[in-house]
Amino acid sequence: MVITTDICIVGAGTAGLFAVLEAGASKMHCCILEAESCADEDIKEKALSDYLKVAVSEFNPFFTDGFLQDLIKTDHNTYLVTTSNGREIACKHVIFTAMESLF
Repeated sequence: MVITTDICIVGAGTAGLFAVLEAGASKMHCCILEAESCADEDIKEKALSDYLKVAVSEFNPFFTDGFLQDLIKTDHNTYLVTTSNGREIACKHVIFTAMESLF
């Protein structure tokens, strides 16, 4: 099953969640996937992330498990994102909010 959405956000930290707030205010739907483990997240950033997860819930973002595996630009000016667990996401835009996801 392919998930179809406006934006795929790579990185579910505070920057990614703020991106969901902005997209939601513009009536765009989002799918969020983790960039990498957040084990080194400090207590303040964790508290802010928890707060933002509640704030973005009104926009019904789709949180998916797995990490970015592949990114392909299709012929229809969209992107196909594949996660490490085989989930496919078709979207118009991809936003990277975590530097470690680029390497």
